[in-house]
Amino acid sequence: ELFWHVLVLTFSVLLLAPLMMPDAPSRLIDAVTTNRPIRYLGGISYGIYLWHVFFVYVRLGDGDVFGKTIVPDAMKRGSIGFWNLFLSVFAMTVVAASASHYLVERPLINRLRNVVRNRPATEQPEPSEAVPVS
Repeated sequence: ELFWHVLVLTFSVLLLAPLMMPDAPSRLIDAVTTNRPIRYLGGISYGIYLWHVFFVYVRLGDGDVFGKTIVPDAMKRGSIGFWNLFLSVFAMTVVAASASHYLVERPLINRLRNVVRNRPATEQPEPSEAVPVS
């Protein structure tokens, strides 16, 4: 098992390192990071992180969330296909993450920016009033 971990790590480093080097032009990285859907998902990524687990529980109908008898996740995961689970959870997560981004995160960030901008500046002594250091 250790061999496979080392093999995957080596492959990943050899695959990704050339793409992530500073000042190394890569049309692949440029194409991925500049397209609009990926930029949008990057903007709401914190909401995706927060909401996805909840929607996995919703989709699987686990007892922890709904107050039913708790069913081990492994049993539930075997009853639904990967793509069915992935696409339904992804769709619900993007909707919830978008709503929380525009209704909670953005207004809160804007309000905090206004508070910081409107904070009175601390008074700095004039250069002529500065006490010389001996």
